[in-house]
Amino acid sequence: MSVRIYKIGGSGATTGVLKGVHSVVNLESGQASSQCINSSALTTLTCVNGGVVCAPYIPNQTFEADSFSIFVNTAEAGKLARVVVYSDTNTLASAGLPDVLLLSTANMSLSATGKVTSNTAIKFPFTAGTTYWIGVQTNATTAILSAIPVGNLLCIANKATDATPLSVYNGIGTFSAGAQATFSSYTSLAYNTTAMQLAMINL
Repeated sequence: MSVRIYKIGGSGATTGVLKGVHSVVNLESGQASSQCINSSALTTLTCVNGGVVCAPYIPNQTFEADSFSIFVNTAEAGKLARVVVYSDTNTLASAGLPDVLLLSTANMSLSATGKVTSNTAIKFPFTAGTTYWIGVQTNATTAILSAIPVGNLLCIANKATDATPLSVYNGIGTFSAGAQATFSSYTSLAYNTTAMQLAMINL
């Protein structure tokens, strides 16, 4: 697999590659994958109404996802979540941003604790070496989901002021309107230093 690395500033900017970021061991049917890059313990994240949080996922192999799962730690009656997959902008001038909607799962209930799985409408193909952005959007305010801690996510940017690593890209929208066709359609878009709700990719 390949990940684009852009050398910023000065003359002769070039694109290089970095090997093996996510799912570095070949996956088999019945296994699962996620955006974790280390094996540290999970944390939790309280939902935000309309909030969507996403982080990059770069598989080292080509495979098809059968479904996506989330894990509800604290339930909230009548509330919902969806998993979304966006492409990467994939251009030198603006690479490293979630871009076009590739998949939105059916809504998943947050009314009970435990693992909640939503099948995709069709098998979703992940291509080795391609940058995807996988996110979770909810309409809840008190539900709490299992989450990948900051230290277990890729550093996707740094704050210019203090070089703090930023771990996710997030925004907010009207949940009932459905997943936005382009991620830039969400308001209050920003890089952030926070956990990412665990979106398990099931084979």
